[in-house]
Amino acid sequence: MKIEKINVSIMKKRCYRIVSLMIFFSILAMVICRAEDRPEEIIQEDKHFKVLYKGNYEYYYAIYNTDGRIVQEGEGKQPGIWYINGNIIRVGINAGTNTLCTTYYDTKNDRLSEVYISPVAVKYGRVAYVSYRRKDAFLVVKNIFDEDYYQEFFLDFSFGVSLVYDAEFLDRNTLLIYYKSGEEYEKKLRILKLDAIPLLN
Repeated sequence: MKIEKINVSIMKKRCYRIVSLMIFFSILAMVICRAEDRPEEIIQEDKHFKVLYKGNYEYYYAIYNTDGRIVQEGEGKQPGIWYINGNIIRVGINAGTNTLCTTYYDTKNDRLSEVYISPVAVKYGRVAYVSYRRKDAFLVVKNIFDEDYYQEFFLDFSFGVSLVYDAEFLDRNTLLIYYKSGEEYEKKLRILKLDAIPLLN
């Protein structure tokens, strides 16, 4: 009798767990379905950009000039769009594996930049990012919107991706970078002196 009572008790507990799990997954499925069935809605809007949720985790975005003309648009993953100063808009699209495809739009001068892959610092009209040549990594610092200023720095980067912990323009001619160095992935700090260029208006 004792064994039968124990078995019945165990079975009841198992049934409770199964029922609880069924309820949990039912609720989760309802939440997912509701998220997928959401109607189109504007989730971010400014006079120079708009982000629209289209359903099924798909988004549409558009960047506008002062006349309302579309200068850039796209569909897919949710973009990260914000101003990095009074007149420069940054558009970042996650491409997976720590890769961020980023463009910049100058609303004042109606200029759209090239696409930068995972920039590590942006300020004073310049952008810094890691590039590769025959699998060797090096740092590039250039003008955001043209090639008037371009400089390469061959640091002792480690092999791989996501090599920069942090980077910051201390002023228009100085970049601080904290990165992975050598075969042992040593943490190293460098302060780089840059060639002078005029400030971006």
